Amino acid sequence: MRALVVFMAALLLTGCDKIQGLIDTRASDAKAVGYSCRMAGKLPNVCMAENPKNPQSYVLAGWQKADTEIKAGEADPSMSNKVVGDEEEDSEKKSKDEEE
Repeated sequence: MRALVVFMAALLLTGCDKIQGLIDTRASDAKAVGYSCRMAGKLPNVCMAENPKNPQSYVLAGWQKADTEIKAGEADPSMSNKVVGDEEEDSEKKSKDEEE
C-alpha cells in the first residue's frame, strides 16, 4: 500500500512541469497575438473577439506592450520593407533623373 502511494505521488509530481510549461506557452502565444494586433492597428476588443481561445488578459498585455513600444519610438507599426541602403540608391536615381 505504501509503495502505491509513493508511486502515485511520484507520478503526479512528474507532470507538474509539463502543465506549467503548457500554461507558459499559452500565455506567450496570447501575448504575441495581442502584440501583432496592435502592430496591425486593431483595437484590443476587436483582437480579443477575433481570438476567443486565447486568455484575454494576456492578449491585452501583449497589445499594451506593443502600444508602449510604439509610443516610445522603439517599434514601427508600418513595418516598412524598405532596406536602409535603398535610401542612397533612391537619391542617386533622383539626381540622375534631374540631370536628364
